[in-house]
Amino acid sequence: MRLLCVEDEPALREDIAEFLRMQSYEVDEASSGEEALRCLSTGKYDLILCDIKMPRMDGYELLRQVRTENAMVTTPFLFLSALDERGDKMRAYETGCDGYLTKPVDFSVLGATLKSHIDRERARTYVHVSGQQISQRHMMAAIDDALSGPIHHAVGSLQHLRDTLPALTPSRLDAQLSLLQDQLHQHAMGLHAFHSALEMRMQPLELSYSTILSADLIKNAMAECSYYHPATPLHYKASAPTAEVLTLDVALMQRAISGLLGAIPNAFDTSEVMASVLEPERWTLTVCDHPSMAGEGDFEPIDEFTNLSALSGVTRQRMTQLNYALQVVTAHHGRVEIKLWPHDFLAVRFTIPQPPE
Repeated sequence: MRLLCVEDEPALREDIAEFLRMQSYEVDEASSGEEALRCLSTGKYDLILCDIKMPRMDGYELLRQVRTENAMVTTPFLFLSALDERGDKMRAYETGCDGYLTKPVDFSVLGATLKSHIDRERARTYVHVSGQQISQRHMMAAIDDALSGPIHHAVGSLQHLRDTLPALTPSRLDAQLSLLQDQLHQHAMGLHAFHSALEMRMQPLELSYSTILSADLIKNAMAECSYYHPATPLHYKASAPTAEVLTLDVALMQRAISGLLGAIPNAFDTSEVMASVLEPERWTLTVCDHPSMAGEGDFEPIDEFTNLSALSGVTRQRMTQLNYALQVVTAHHGRVEIKLWPHDFLAVRFTIPQPPE
C-alpha cells in the first residue's frame, strides 16, 4: 500500500514516515501542499495523511483540490493536526476529510486508523470490481439472447418450409411465411432493445424530467409497442379518467414499458396486464403475463448485480427488455421487482420515487 505523508515539520514527518514503513507501507513524503500536488500528479496513493497548518497552501486547500480531481475523489484523506477545537474538526469534515487525528501523535491510534480506512477502501474496490464482472456476464447473456432466441426458430421454420414447399397450398404457404416474418421481426426487435441497453451502459444516462398523466404514458407506450411489435395481440383499452400526474423521463420510461409489453405472449388489452398506482412520493407500475400476477406477494427485488442469465429459458429471451427497463428505473433511483410462475410466466414491478405534492 502506498501512502503520502504531507507535513512541514521535517522531524515529525520523518518519524511518521519511519513508523509507517515499519508497518510495511510504501511512503512518499511532501513538505508542503504544492509538493504534495506534484506527487499526486505523477503517482497513485491509497491514502493521504496531511497536516493542516502549512505555509502558502494549508491542508484545507490541498483537500479541496484533491476532492475536485475525479481520479482522487474517493482517496481516503486524513488530517493530523495540533488544532483540537471543535470548529477545526467541523471545518475539516465539511471540507471532505475521512478522519481527524490530533498531535502529539499516538502511533498506535495512527496505525489502527490507517488500517481501518485502507481495509474499507479495499472492500469498496472489491465490490466495484465484482459489480463490473457481474454486469459484464449479464451483458454477455443479453448478447446471446439478442443474437439467438427467435433467429433459431426462424432457421427451423425456413428449413421446414423448404422441406414441405412442394406440398403446400397457397394458404399454408402464406401462413408459413407470416410465421417466418414474425420470428425475424422478433429477432430485429431483440437487437434493437439490446442496442438501446448497450448504448445506455456505454455513456452516462442523463434524465430529462417532465410531467405526464399515467394514463397518457401507458397509452403512448402501447402505441410504441404496436409500432415495434405489430404482431402483438395487445391493444389499448382506455381506463377511467385519472389525475395521476407523474414526474420522470417520459421518453425513456415509455420505451421501457413498451419493450416489456411487446414481450407479453398472451393478453387481450393493457388493462389486463398493467396496474398503475400513484401513492404519496412514489409511483408503482406492474406489467405481467397474467392479471392475477399483479398481487403483492412473491415479488423478488433485482438490481444491476442480479444474474439475470440464471432465470429460466423463456424469461431469458426477454432479458434485453428487462435489462433496459432495469437501467431506466435505476437511473430514476427506483427499484425493480419480478415474479416468476410456472410455464415461464413473468411479472415486473417498478417503483419510481415522485416529488412530494
